[in-house]
Amino acid sequence: MTVGIKSGKIFQNTKAFANSAGKLLSKVGAVGTVLSVGVIVYELENKTWDAYTVVNGTLLVGAGVATAFGAPVVLTGIAIYGVGDYFFDFSDKIEKAVGRTSPIWRD
Repeated sequence: MTVGIKSGKIFQNTKAFANSAGKLLSKVGAVGTVLSVGVIVYELENKTWDAYTVVNGTLLVGAGVATAFGAPVVLTGIAIYGVGDYFFDFSDKIEKAVGRTSPIWRD
């Protein structure tokens, strides 16, 4: 004997779950943004900023502008950079090339 589950019920449950997950992720995203801004401000005030601080600030501003104007291509690019940075450590390469300890900052 099989138990019948109506496709409409499955759809409604899936939709409700997706809506709940979306609300949670938007709150987590807001917390992440506030924390990122806090870290950037702290680094600037304590003069511990580096190239990665500048990159993070630029990405935050870019994401904010893209969100405000609905530019999914920019948001996708920022997400790709984040994944690439995790796997290929772009931030270390940027820091070595133009960071505070790189040759361009030496007197």
